[in-house]
Amino acid sequence: MANILVVEDSEDVRNIICNSLEDYDVLEAQDGSEALAILATRRPALALIDVLLPGGLSGLAIATRARALGVPVLLMTGGDMSEIDLAGFTCIRKPFPLTLLLDHIEDELSRFCLPGRVA
Repeated sequence: MANILVVEDSEDVRNIICNSLEDYDVLEAQDGSEALAILATRRPALALIDVLLPGGLSGLAIATRARALGVPVLLMTGGDMSEIDLAGFTCIRKPFPLTLLLDHIEDELSRFCLPGRVA
C-alpha cells in the first residue's frame, strides 16, 4: 500500500482528506517543520501539500524539497491560483470534491510511481 504525506494546517480539512484516503497509508503533518521531519526519514509515494502553511515554511518550499527527494507532489490551495507561482506543480483549488482529489492522486501515482513503491 502506497504512503501519502498530507500536509495541511487545518485539522478539520486534514481529517477529511486523510479519512478519504482509506486505500493508502497516510502520513500527516500540520506544518512545514513536521513535513520536513517526515521527509527526512520517509519517502512517501506522493506528497499532498497545502500552499499556505503557518510557521514560516511555505507549501511551495516543502514541495520543492519533496520534489528534490524524488517525491511526486500535488498542491492544494484555497487562495487565488493566478497569483501563485506554482513552479510547475499540479495544484487543485479548495474546496474540492473528494472524487476530484482521488482522481488527481491516482493520476500522479500512475505517472510517477513504480509498481509497488512504498515508503
